[in-house]
Amino acid sequence: MKIAILQGGFDGFNKNILAASTFVPTGSRWDGDVKQFREQAHADILKMIEANKNKGMKVLKVEKKIQGGC
Repeated sequence: MKIAILQGGFDGFNKNILAASTFVPTGSRWDGDVKQFREQAHADILKMIEANKNKGMKVLKVEKKIQGGC
């Protein structure tokens, strides 16, 4: 199993995935995989964002517990 961690929290995610900044190789044997993953994730996430823009907001109905009485 291969596991990788994107460092930098949301800022790192935004910079490396959403903003699709130019990939800078680190000299690791995983550079090709990382570049391919970031490019594919960027495209897939932008498609998901666009698809969900037109769905509208789902209104949640909050039920209130009735307390007290006569």
